[in-house]
Amino acid sequence: MTKVLSADFAAFSRQYLAAHRTLTDISDPTSYSHVYWYGPVYHNLGMAIELAFKAVLLANECSEDEIKSHNLRKLYEMIWRYMGDRKEFERTLGVESKMVDELPSPLKAKLKPFHEAQVAYHVFSAQVTVLNKTYFTGLNGGAKFKTRYPSQSDTKRYAVNTSLLAMGTERILDSFC
Repeated sequence: MTKVLSADFAAFSRQYLAAHRTLTDISDPTSYSHVYWYGPVYHNLGMAIELAFKAVLLANECSEDEIKSHNLRKLYEMIWRYMGDRKEFERTLGVESKMVDELPSPLKAKLKPFHEAQVAYHVFSAQVTVLNKTYFTGLNGGAKFKTRYPSQSDTKRYAVNTSLLAMGTERILDSFC
């Protein structure tokens, strides 16, 4: 069996990030259905994040068996021990995210009674958890891997701050790989 290298995972992660950027650089994202976001956008971003986290773990001598998971939240928790000041990472990224990607007005109005949800839109770990609900775990105990197999019947679309997740993933790759 060929040993999986951290550098390979990092390179693949960067390619999925490039694909994600291409998909989100469309002129009018509102003209696409939620299936577009569930499918190619969230899936490519999820793959980029998963591979970046695994690259960090492999670079820090975790075994291939230890990283056999598609659970973004679990993988993120595993890399915490290598991140140094994780709170500072989250805080800095959140501030930068607010400058780049403000909470969309319709979503802001919907979340107005829920201050925590508005704040969570700019918190990397919270957004990893939100993306993980469609990328891996399944909604409310439903089918897993909805980003791989989206359908029109998937009516619940989580608001994922994709620019925050992409920025954080790039920062992780630049710092560790």
